[in-house]
Amino acid sequence: MAAPCTLTICRTATGYLFRIAGRGTMHESPTVRDFVCGAIEDGVDVALDLSACDYLDSTFQGCLVMLHRRGRSGSGSFAIFADEPTRKKLLGCARLDRYLAFVEECPPFTEAPVSLQVSALERKEFAQHALETHRQLAELGGPTAETFARIAEQIAKELGAP
Repeated sequence: MAAPCTLTICRTATGYLFRIAGRGTMHESPTVRDFVCGAIEDGVDVALDLSACDYLDSTFQGCLVMLHRRGRSGSGSFAIFADEPTRKKLLGCARLDRYLAFVEECPPFTEAPVSLQVSALERKEFAQHALETHRQLAELGGPTAETFARIAEQIAKELGAP
C-alpha cells in the first residue's frame, strides 16, 4: 500500500519547490491549488516535485492542468519535476505527460522544507473543485475525455450547477 500524502514547500532562488510524497488525491489538491495559484499571481515561479509521488487521482491530475494553464497566463510560472518513468506512471493514462510543462532538474532549495497541512473544504466547495478539475481534463480531449466529461456532468447535477 502506498504511503499517505505529505506536502512540503521549500524556497528556491526564483520561488518555491512544492514536493508531494505518497498519494496525491482529491483531498490534497485544493491545498496545492490555493498555494500554487497564489504564488503564480504574486509573480513567483513554482516547481512541483513528483519524484516521491506514488499515485495521482483524476481530481489531482485536473488540478495540475489548471495550474499549468495558470502558469502560462500568470506573471509567475509553473512546471513539474519528474523523471520519464514517473511521468508515464502518474500522468500517462490521460496523456498529461505530453501536455504539462516539465523541468529536467529539480531546483535546489535555499531554506529548509516546511510541511503544509491540508485544508479541509466544505462539501460544496470540495465538489466544485472536483467539477472544475474534471472539466479541465475533459477539455483536453483524448481517450479519457468522455469519461471525465461524464464525471463532471454528474457532479454538476449533484451541485445543481450548469
